[in-house]
Amino acid sequence: MEDGSQRTINELREINLGTTDVPKPIFRTVMLNDEEVTKCEQLLQEYKDVFVWAYQDMPKLDPSVVVHKLAISIAVKPIMQPQRCFRPDLTIQINVVMYKLIKANFICEV
Repeated sequence: MEDGSQRTINELREINLGTTDVPKPIFRTVMLNDEEVTKCEQLLQEYKDVFVWAYQDMPKLDPSVVVHKLAISIAVKPIMQPQRCFRPDLTIQINVVMYKLIKANFICEV
């Protein structure tokens, strides 16, 4: 989907594992009974340190796991492609994610 969301078969309920100042949202299905809801939310609270909400939360991530390199021959001349145009509302979302990646040193400007 264009806004980055994924379709689900059933409705979801948001649970905040953080604070109001630093929210850490996670989602669970609404199709649980009361006992399952209690167990699910207790489990999520107990293991909330396992989840990552920001790129800065992964400082010890080995770059070799996430770095992508293209096997390009030096003898081949690069082809410049035309700039892609996106809807203005989508461009804002792209910029937000891009600046987060730059700030966390996951990507760099070339």
